[in-house]
Amino acid sequence: MEQYLFKGAEQLDISLSLDQVRQFIKFYNLIVLGNQACNLTAITAQQDVVVRHFLDSLSCVKAVSFDGDLRFIDVGTGAGFPGIPLKIMYPRLSVVLIESINKKVNFLKNTVKELGLNNIDVAQLRAEEAGTLIDFRERFDRVTARAVAQLNILAEYCLPLVKIGGYFIALKGPSMEDELYRAIPAIEKLGGLIENNVKIRLPYTEEGRTLIAIRKIRNTPKMYPRRIGLPAKKPL
Repeated sequence: MEQYLFKGAEQLDISLSLDQVRQFIKFYNLIVLGNQACNLTAITAQQDVVVRHFLDSLSCVKAVSFDGDLRFIDVGTGAGFPGIPLKIMYPRLSVVLIESINKKVNFLKNTVKELGLNNIDVAQLRAEEAGTLIDFRERFDRVTARAVAQLNILAEYCLPLVKIGGYFIALKGPSMEDELYRAIPAIEKLGGLIENNVKIRLPYTEEGRTLIAIRKIRNTPKMYPRRIGLPAKKPL
């Protein structure tokens, strides 16, 4: 697994230390153990987790830098993707993981402790709630979401959390042109500007990904995000 991680990261032009690789291996073991008590992921084979969770998460850096003393929040993190891999890669990040499902929150808290990660918090919140809280609204340099929701919905969840000059990075599938075009009015309404749209292939596979970096250029209107459920029910 060590060499698989090293070489896969190299294909993304990422250099991992031996200590970081060992943290990823420990993270994998925690996922396998945690999956017995909670449905964290259907992907459990070692090499599949490396590619489709760890390296997929780290691919964010192809769209925008995560290096430095940045505040970073991962929305709907699930089993900790991409938040925990990015924290392992960039220890200086100040990280918040938000997840609404209690069992996953408990898994994340235990994982953070077992991995010895510092300056990382786990909050049980819905995305719509986070954007209304004074400690979260427009406080973050980087916001990520690796989710199945359409981009116009994700933008309402995530852009209220981004400070002006910061970025929301959406991790999406290979075919994004129509979805991206439809999301432009919502992104503009929420104070964002699409700055980068990067297509990659995951290491060891032919699977494509699209990384969309949206820069926050003005404050999000106070009416957004709307109440829980409304962004998905009536997208902007």
